[in-house]
Amino acid sequence: MFYSSTTHQSAKRSAGVASVTMLKITLALLLVVLFIITVSLAHKIMHRNKIDHKHVYGLWIEVGTPSYDTEVIKINEVGVYKNSHLITTHFDFNGTELEINTGKGRTVYALDKDDPNILKRTQPRLPQQQLVRKGYEDTAELDVSSYVRKKKVVRYIEEDEPHPVDSQMKKLEQVKLQQQDVPVSGYRGK
Repeated sequence: MFYSSTTHQSAKRSAGVASVTMLKITLALLLVVLFIITVSLAHKIMHRNKIDHKHVYGLWIEVGTPSYDTEVIKINEVGVYKNSHLITTHFDFNGTELEINTGKGRTVYALDKDDPNILKRTQPRLPQQQLVRKGYEDTAELDVSSYVRKKKVVRYIEEDEPHPVDSQMKKLEQVKLQQQDVPVSGYRGK
C-alpha cells in the first residue's frame, strides 16, 4: 500500500508539473502571437501614413514637350483631372507608384527615387512622359533617349489659367449652339 500511494502522489505531481509546463508554453505562445500582431499593426499604421494620397495631391506639369502639347494633371480628393477634364474619380497610390485606370486603359507613374516632386510614367512605356509638381519645374532633369541631359524648364502654368484645348472646345461649343439656333430656310419637306 505504501508503494502505491507514493506512486500515486508521484503521478499526481508529474501531472501537475506537466499542466503548469503546458500552461507556461501556451502563455508564451500567446505572448509571441500578441507581439507579432502589435508589430504588424504598427507597421501597417506607419505604412498607411507613408502612402497617404495627399503625397500626390496637387498640380503635375509635363516637361520636355512643346507648350501646345503639354499635359497638366491635377490630383485631389475628387479624382484625377487631365488638362482640366476629370478622367477618373479613383486612383491607387502605394507610396512609390501612382496607378490611374480609365476607359482608355491603365497608366502607372513612379515617384522619382531622388526627387519626390517628379513622376515618371512607367506604363505605357512609350511615349516617355515626365511630370513635375507645380513650383518645381525649374529643377527637372529631362530624360532624353538613352542619356540624361540637364535642362532647366522655364515654364510656369497657372492653376487657374485655362488650358488652350479648353478654350478651343468652348469656341466649338459656341459655334454649334449658334448653328442650332439658326433656322434652316428654303427647306421644303415632301
